[in-house]
Amino acid sequence: NRVLLVFEAKIPTSLHRKWWGLNLQFLLVFLFTFVQVMICVVWLYNAPPASYRNHDIDEIIFITCNEGSMMALGFLIGYTCLLAAICFFFAFKSRKLPVNFTEAKF
Repeated sequence: NRVLLVFEAKIPTSLHRKWWGLNLQFLLVFLFTFVQVMICVVWLYNAPPASYRNHDIDEIIFITCNEGSMMALGFLIGYTCLLAAICFFFAFKSRKLPVNFTEAKF
């Protein structure tokens, strides 16, 4: 995102560069990580995963995992997919960087 903003901002003192500085990027990373941690904490507090013994077969006992809340697991996976989509969006926007700038090319 920062590399993309360097090439998109026309004027060094523009609002675009002012609002998307390094401090805001650290804040966004912290907030996105905090949201994911909070989803995990709520999930583990309300319905934690647990193991149970499956006695369906008489001679063999399978110890399997009960995920707890499938809705919380869905939220966590959905949030991770949302973050991946945001990263893909920025990667797609930065694919047209100048040829001589190869740091973010791939």
